[in-house]
Amino acid sequence: MTVVASSIHLRSAPDEKAPIVGKLTKGSTLHVTIERGWARIGEAKYVMAKFLTRTLPEGRTPPTQRALSSR
Repeated sequence: MTVVASSIHLRSAPDEKAPIVGKLTKGSTLHVTIERGWARIGEAKYVMAKFLTRTLPEGRTPPTQRALSSR
């Protein structure tokens, strides 16, 4: 996943009031597990998933709407 917001806080738990344990900036890429609107990074860091977008492998482009609708 890639960060699309200018910067986002890493939190110690999946809660907006959880302590901030770090920060990520726009364009940062990471491997996450999505759980109830939160992206878990490693074992104890979380960011709100709405500030991330799926990262495609280098050289790949997203499918067109036509390709999606023909499935």
